[in-house]
Amino acid sequence: SVESLAAEGTGVRVGDVLASLDARVALASLRVSEIEAGMTGEVDEARSRLAQAERSHARLMESAAGGAVHPSEIEASEATIEQLAAAVSRAEAMLAARVATVELRRATLDEHTMEAPFDGVVLRVDSEVGLAVSEATPLIRLVDLSTLRVDLHLPVELYGLMREELTYRLELGAPVLDTAGARLVWCEPMIDPATSTFRAVFEVANDDGAIPAGVTARLPRETVLAALESGRTAGAGEAFADAPAAID
Repeated sequence: SVESLAAEGTGVRVGDVLASLDARVALASLRVSEIEAGMTGEVDEARSRLAQAERSHARLMESAAGGAVHPSEIEASEATIEQLAAAVSRAEAMLAARVATVELRRATLDEHTMEAPFDGVVLRVDSEVGLAVSEATPLIRLVDLSTLRVDLHLPVELYGLMREELTYRLELGAPVLDTAGARLVWCEPMIDPATSTFRAVFEVANDDGAIPAGVTARLPRETVLAALESGRTAGAGEAFADAPAAID
């Protein structure tokens, strides 16, 4: 269940906690796993038995040098060492598995805290404290409005006249009712035959958050006509096309 949530309108930085879930069960599981991972007695005992068998085998080989040991005794001693070495390997593997379980439990515990993946503003809270949630349950909508994107579908006649990385003026609709500089990021190299347009993507700096997402944007019509007349690219600070678009 949800234990805490950031408030709508809160500005956050990367790594700030946006929401936290009840982690009591996950924390208890982690503690149990840590205790189990610290139980090395089985490994220590297996290693001790192997070391003792190796010492006994060494003494046996010293006696064998004088011909006082039957070959079958040596074979039995070697077989014992192999069995004990296998037991050590099994014990070490089981311990390694318990240690890995600890890391898994820690990762699971981390999933009970939602951190901001980027700087932004909490746009909307879709849950509430105390509510049971699943992995598919939306909790918070975080947005970064410092840079807004504008998708415009421009007349095909302007294809090739737009220059990426130049800044063009956009006319913004209500409630802004002003112009803003927009850097052309991308002209999609694909023409829509149904509308005879192509897609152009702009970015508008919005560090102060004065422009709300969703406001309509338009490139001045008079500049379109001038550009088509001259057949040349408008300079920085100018723009063409009158296709409206919503700013993301």
